[in-house]
Amino acid sequence: MAITEVREVLIEASRDDVMDVLLDLESLTEWSGAHQEIEILERDAEGRPS
Repeated sequence: MAITEVREVLIEASRDDVMDVLLDLESLTEWSGAHQEIEILERDAEGRPS
């Protein structure tokens, strides 16, 4: 049996600010209890995790 859940959240920030937070994986463990440790194996030419 498949379960589907949909949520909508209004974030009062610019797209660039949201992407900056999402791509800052080094701080992920500080704000996400589901993540205890991260390791970035590769980055693109702009230094973003890839």
